[in-house]
Amino acid sequence: MVTAVCSCSLREIENRIEADHPVPAPASAGEESEEDQQFRTIFQEIAGDDMEITANELRNVLNRVITQHKDLNTEGFSLESCRSMIALMDMDGTGRLNLQEFRHLWNKIKQWQGIFKHYNADQTGSINSYEMRNAVNDA
Repeated sequence: MVTAVCSCSLREIENRIEADHPVPAPASAGEESEEDQQFRTIFQEIAGDDMEITANELRNVLNRVITQHKDLNTEGFSLESCRSMIALMDMDGTGRLNLQEFRHLWNKIKQWQGIFKHYNADQTGSINSYEMRNAVNDA
């Protein structure tokens, strides 16, 4: 019978792991561009009095926007996909999106849409698995 003996020592090493999530400083009303003002107005219409967007509100607005894009072959966004997007962008843990979080998501969606359109070269409104691999790499 073979017996292994281990003389191991454990010690605590203090390593700090940090992530930098810069939060943009809110601009005063005088410094806000016209585009920012329009975005804020649209956000207020979607979010309502609580000034936060729920998964249902997100689904409604995304599906309204997607119906205007006849070049996309889709049935729209599911409630679960909207919950997932909120979970991805929700930095304050409320389960809803505030103005800055929604703006970040909106910019990501526009970026993803551009990538999709680039790889949907045949303009079928969908991309095949080969195109999808490249699209995901770009995203």
